[in-house]
Amino acid sequence: MVTTALQGRCNTEASDIKRVKEFGAHDFFGSADPAEAENWLTDLERVLEALQCPDGDRVPLAAFLLKGNAYH
Repeated sequence: MVTTALQGRCNTEASDIKRVKEFGAHDFFGSADPAEAENWLTDLERVLEALQCPDGDRVPLAAFLLKGNAYH
């Protein structure tokens, strides 16, 4: 079931971003606490792994989820 969720691929199209969020990924606005950033990244990595997202698509997806100060 997970394998067919994105048919082994993942990109920054709106439907794929929606799917990533449905699996539990969330926006990150930044934090003064490094542990909070690390937890966000770990959670995102787990989601991308479950969706079998190719390595080359992971950075653009992660960047899309960065908001506010975290993006800048």
